[in-house]
Amino acid sequence: MEGKKDMKEKIGKSKEVKTIIKYDGSKLKDHTIDIKHLAPSLLAISELIILSNEIVNGNKAQAKALIRAGIEQNCFQLELSVIQNVIQIFQPNILEKDILTIKEICEMIGVIGYSSIDSNCSLFELITFLKGKVAEKINIVKLETGKIIIRIGKETKIINKYTYNFYCNKDCLKEAVNVFSPIHNKACESIEFNDKKTSKKFTKKKTPKNIEDLPKLTEEKTSITRETLRIKKPDYEGNSQWELSNDTVGKIKASITDKTWLKRFQKNSENAPPTSYLDVDLKTTYLKDINDKKTNDVTYEITKVYKVTFLKPEIDPNLFDN
Repeated sequence: MEGKKDMKEKIGKSKEVKTIIKYDGSKLKDHTIDIKHLAPSLLAISELIILSNEIVNGNKAQAKALIRAGIEQNCFQLELSVIQNVIQIFQPNILEKDILTIKEICEMIGVIGYSSIDSNCSLFELITFLKGKVAEKINIVKLETGKIIIRIGKETKIINKYTYNFYCNKDCLKEAVNVFSPIHNKACESIEFNDKKTSKKFTKKKTPKNIEDLPKLTEEKTSITRETLRIKKPDYEGNSQWELSNDTVGKIKASITDKTWLKRFQKNSENAPPTSYLDVDLKTTYLKDINDKKTNDVTYEITKVYKVTFLKPEIDPNLFDN
């Protein structure tokens, strides 16, 4: 019973950071803002925090964001509370040193400022630095300390490997850009994060409107392999992707660009039901990070379909021998 009590106390422990988000501008004198512009920004902050926590901590800790409304002068402001719980129900041996705290994660994102003197550039600061820049002109240097130098001409930013991974993760980067959507929708003129110790204000001039306004810091790689893929879910309309699998690539979704074969399939001249197999050329496109490791941004395309085969039970030739 004592052990159970200890475990409950461990599960109940949580860490929290708070900051103020200010949406400012001449349109906010009456302290109101259109929900259709505010909601995407708040959802993006929440998703960004959850995704970032998953990237650095996996399933060892969970994070969530809560808000409390407030008003001040000519702005609309919210108090943001970010809470992290360590999951120890199935992993009782998790040590605190193995988990990045929610304070560290929020510093890396830019929701709060860095508390240390030797501070790095946050994700929000990085995207304002890289807005409109060309990838070919960016010099990236990885230091032995794990920090990464990003240099464009005479301008330099230093980030840690986690912030770099946040930027290189397409979903994370998309949410980070969406945080500033009220500015580009003209619902406000600036968004400020103020944790009472540090303050960072972002404006339309500094922030990207779309993810396309930012350069990729990862190298795109492409390979074509001959694969036999089991069909889980075919695409009969031609507007979505096929769900396929094999032992080499695992479970994937892929588009078929072999128009000749696809046309025959969609006219019912070619049969390819679930559980049958496609013999194909599979084009895999993926991004590699600074450590030459494959990122999660992988796309699959079937460029050639050679044939369709059907699952047949293998019969032992000696089965009926006496």
